[in-house]
Order: sequence, then C-alpha cells, then structure tokens
Amino acid sequence: MTAHLKPAQPDAMVNIANSSIFRRDRNWSGRDMRNNGGVAIYIPNNLTVVNVYRSTLYEVICINLRLPSGHRFLVCGMYYPPRHNYVEEDLMSSRTNIVDNELDEHPQTVVVCGGDLNKLNIDRLEKLTGWNAMVDFPTRGLSCLDNFLSNLKDFFGKYYPYQMLTKTDH
Repeated sequence: MTAHLKPAQPDAMVNIANSSIFRRDRNWSGRDMRNNGGVAIYIPNNLTVVNVYRSTLYEVICINLRLPSGHRFLVCGMYYPPRHNYVEEDLMSSRTNIVDNELDEHPQTVVVCGGDLNKLNIDRLEKLTGWNAMVDFPTRGLSCLDNFLSNLKDFFGKYYPYQMLTKTDH
C-alpha cells in the first residue's frame, strides 16, 4: 500500500490488528526531499519474517517470509512516482537482482510485487523478470496505475475492479 506517512509518525497510528507493519518511508535514506509518503506492507503475525530489504535509492521494500507450511514467499511493495530522478531500467534491475538472489537460494519461492507503478513499463518488466501482471483493468480513471505481478500467476485468481465506498484516488 502507498501511505502518506512521515518517519516521525509511529506505527501505532496505522496499526492493523494481528499484523506487523513494515515501512519504507519517503526520505527514509535522507536522499529524497519530498514530504509524506512511501511504501508499507502489513504482514500477519502468524507468518515468519526472514529478511526485510529497504532500498535506499527507490521507494521499495521487500519482505522475505516463511509460511506455516515452510514455503517461501517474497513480497515487494513499490512506488514508481510520475516524476523521478533515476533511470527506469535501474529500478527494474534492482528488483530483478533481489528476486534472482532469493530464487537462486530457494527456487520454489512465490514472488509478488505490487504497488502504485504509474507509468512504469509493465511489458518491459514482465519480459525482464518473467513475472506476469495480474491487473488488466483501469485502477485510476482510464489508466492502470496500480498493479500486482507474480512469478506464479496460477496461484492467484482473476482480479476484478470494485467500487470503493470511501474517497480514494486509486
């Protein structure tokens, strides 16, 4: 989820019962002077967190999990802003390296990567990683800004849009 948080705001402000929040706040590394925002992932407390990776260059967080069944799961959340000061290919290579390292050690790992991807070239990311985009409908106006990709699309069902009852821009 993308969140309008500041590093000084405690996790308790956005707590979800029986879950732990993992945040990569905007300007976490001191390199991004924009205010408020970032990426947060909630993990149910019954899952074992093996490792957490927070990028210093991009608004990305990846959490390596071990499920109760013993299987591995890598969850990556990312925000690709409409205006940024880095090369798109560098962001994609960074994600690919993290996932490839995990898959080299644990080839059966299920990988999911999602977030507010704005104008990220999803077709290019699919070709580079072998992942499949799961959202094929507009998520904001006529554009598909929010998406979810996985290396094992058969694990997930078909996605459908639904109308929000609260005001949101996605």
